[in-house]
Amino acid sequence: MVSKIPVLAVGFFFFAMLTAVGVGSGFASSFSTRGHDGEIVVNDSKTGLAWQQNTADTNNDGTVTPAPYPGGDSMKWQQAIDYCEELDYGGTTSWRLPEYKELMTLVDHVHSYPAIDPVFQCESHYYWSATVYEGDVNEARYVHFNFGSDHWKPKDKRAFVRCVSKD
Repeated sequence: MVSKIPVLAVGFFFFAMLTAVGVGSGFASSFSTRGHDGEIVVNDSKTGLAWQQNTADTNNDGTVTPAPYPGGDSMKWQQAIDYCEELDYGGTTSWRLPEYKELMTLVDHVHSYPAIDPVFQCESHYYWSATVYEGDVNEARYVHFNFGSDHWKPKDKRAFVRCVSKD
């Protein structure tokens, strides 16, 4: 015999199951924030990494400009490395461009447009990693925070930047 389950009961059951596995309202984030002179740093208790809360304001105009490439705050790969190494932000000077695997730890598939925890300000675009593509030293890995996908692209193209530190 086939039992009929009311749609509302199925919906409630589905929500309860998502909550039980950490997708619903009971989700516990590993991120916490700290401020220094108005600059917010996000600490990740799982990885021990510290991140810029906002996408890097690489042109120093006080805002993140998601203008179409090549405008806005996107930059070429070597510029991104140099930017992070020279960054003095949140009371820390030990910033660097994250490795591909580190950047992927920020992807949150529960969200999209962007696929990242809401504690971060993030554009739904490409973000550079420091990892050079194994198949071509002229290309580097990136994460696209639209849905959290990844790939590689030529280092002379532009992408956004989020610096990381072990502090």
